Amino acid sequence: LNAWLDDRFPQMEAPEFYRELFPTGSLEKQGEEVEGKYRGIALRIRDGKPHRYFITDGLEILDKTSQATPEDFWLTSPVSYAGRTQRQNMSRFLYAVAIDLDGVRIERPERPRGLGAMWNQIDGELQPRPTFIVSSGSGLHMYYLLERPVAMYKPVIRQLQRFRHDLIDKVWSSFVTEDWERPQYESVTQGFRMVGTYSKDGRRVRAWRTGERVSIDYLNRWVKPDNRLTDVTYQSRLTLDEAKEKYPDWYQKRIVEGRPRGSWTVKPALYECWRDQKLDEAKIGHRYYYLMCLAIYAMKCGISEEQLHADAWRLVPILKKQDQGDNPLLESDVVKALQMYDADYQTFPRDVIAFRTGIRIDPNKRNGRKQDDHLKIARFTRDLNDQVNGTDWRYHGGAPTKQAQVKAWRAANPSGRKIDCERETGISRPTVLKWWES
Repeated sequence: LNAWLDDRFPQMEAPEFYRELFPTGSLEKQGEEVEGKYRGIALRIRDGKPHRYFITDGLEILDKTSQATPEDFWLTSPVSYAGRTQRQNMSRFLYAVAIDLDGVRIERPERPRGLGAMWNQIDGELQPRPTFIVSSGSGLHMYYLLERPVAMYKPVIRQLQRFRHDLIDKVWSSFVTEDWERPQYESVTQGFRMVGTYSKDGRRVRAWRTGERVSIDYLNRWVKPDNRLTDVTYQSRLTLDEAKEKYPDWYQKRIVEGRPRGSWTVKPALYECWRDQKLDEAKIGHRYYYLMCLAIYAMKCGISEEQLHADAWRLVPILKKQDQGDNPLLESDVVKALQMYDADYQTFPRDVIAFRTGIRIDPNKRNGRKQDDHLKIARFTRDLNDQVNGTDWRYHGGAPTKQAQVKAWRAANPSGRKIDCERETGISRPTVLKWWES
């Protein structure tokens, strides 16, 4: 693969590669914190222990990576962050769409047929042209450097996941890779081995320039209409004070309590069951996904990242006992799996987890009833209990419910108008309308 790329494209050294990825002025300076400027994050794994480093505007991190040894595993993502970790909810700007490509077809040692097929598809506009290709051993990383970084707002991240999914389907063509039936749909903020450090086979990670920067409109040409990235400048026009007034429930959960969207609380017993009782069911071909789901369950159950890492690395020697020839469990696999400790994966479907891990996960029992029937019975029982006891299932103590406030105001103001209720109670117009006739 390296020889084929060397014959056709100019190689890039690490300083040149990362200067183009993070242009001058795009990151905060070392030792400074400036509003509107953020940092990249590099992760070094050594002896199973992760160490994080900031990537700042001067690219000082390259002084460390240039001294990397084969025992070091360095990775970073083409993203800037506001925090100290690579959690997706702390990401701020995406500088490149990066895709992992494994199993490139090689007909003979001197002829990597898959790369030739890829370039035929690129020339025929069947897939996009990458700006850089990075070789990290047996795999390739395709970097599509963006003309303008994309702001990583929540709705945009959700669009990006679907957008990236379609691009991966194009790149993982059956003519290009032997693994075309098993594409790697990873996070848009997935970290990749750093140029200039070592790959798992002991060779230097190298990069080649293969094209120009690209626009989102260009990449959208290979994405299904429903999955195209169109809202790249999304940002709520509401101030937090306005949002607090208009969406009080949302404000309480997301701002006051700091709960991520779509999250829920699960007892730690679920995490402990997956960690301890399901370990024996994690077989070769599924061990990476077993650890990935351990990270997901840790987030679901409120387990700290420190405990997750301690548990995972303790389980690695047990999982590695199954190693066979060309299918070992690598430290890089563990690192990638643990990056799923992110609030955006809390709602990972049960059936997907079961498929990926090869581990059976029985759904919650409903005594044989279909979900709709089960929910109807539950709601009927709830409402009947309120009628008998004169209670309101929405009210659990503390401040009165909005319904109760509207009802009390109307009782005190029989001829009052909705607008007066809204002004005097401070309750939003939609909420007043909702409970006006209650």
